[in-house]
Amino acid sequence: MTASSIGACLRRGLAVWVLIAAAETVHGTMRAIFLAPRVGDLASRQVGVLTGSLMILLIAYLTIDWIGAREARARVAVGTLWLVLMLTFEVALGRALGLSWERIASDYVPSQGGLMIVGMTVLALSPSIAFRWRANARNETHRNTAIILPLQLVRPLTKDLVMTAFRTLLIAMAVVLASYTAIVISNHGLGLLPVFFGDMATMGWPGQFNLDFMFMLALAAIWVAWRHEFSAAGFALGALAFFGGALFLTIYLLIVSMQVQGDVHRMLLGSRRSH
Repeated sequence: MTASSIGACLRRGLAVWVLIAAAETVHGTMRAIFLAPRVGDLASRQVGVLTGSLMILLIAYLTIDWIGAREARARVAVGTLWLVLMLTFEVALGRALGLSWERIASDYVPSQGGLMIVGMTVLALSPSIAFRWRANARNETHRNTAIILPLQLVRPLTKDLVMTAFRTLLIAMAVVLASYTAIVISNHGLGLLPVFFGDMATMGWPGQFNLDFMFMLALAAIWVAWRHEFSAAGFALGALAFFGGALFLTIYLLIVSMQVQGDVHRMLLGSRRSH
């Protein structure tokens, strides 16, 4: 395998890592919302390493053929890339959330209950493990049905494995956001707008974030309306995009992706503009 071939594998591996990071973020949010209050923070993080590792292996299995890492050194390169990026991401996110260096490091110390070193090892090895599973799946005499058959149930969802992963992410985002929103409404009622614009009026960082988010909602609404050629339905869907936010957009993109049978050009541009 040439250097350019390995470079192509790394570029595709980078795209898959973005998917892994997004999935892990959703996974971590669900863990903090639903599991940590019941079993405690440490136990929930330990369980999260196991479930997160299984999720990483699933994503690697679904995408390893697309990445094209057919040689061992390419798979090692992709695994190393994922490891370096995830370590950087975890540390940066931890510091952004106000965690101390000692608290971040404790996740990697088994004597303190930290199991992240196991999760990072699985992450680094996942391209090689997924490749082996794929090879076994293509060889009837070596097929491990206990592992492969459940994973094969995902394959018929679409011919495009990347689109399958994208749709899975959309569903996970919608479920997490809907659950979180229901809890917030239960605890605080429907008084969003006074809080939202009140934070903006204080001219602080929460207000800056809300203003930034509102502009993103406006861009999403304009895109939805433009995609529907600024028709009456387009303006109505655009209004839903503005006020419904990510909850609307995840469902909208999921439905549209199915309508266009996974064609990204038609999904982004609309059927007429994509021709």
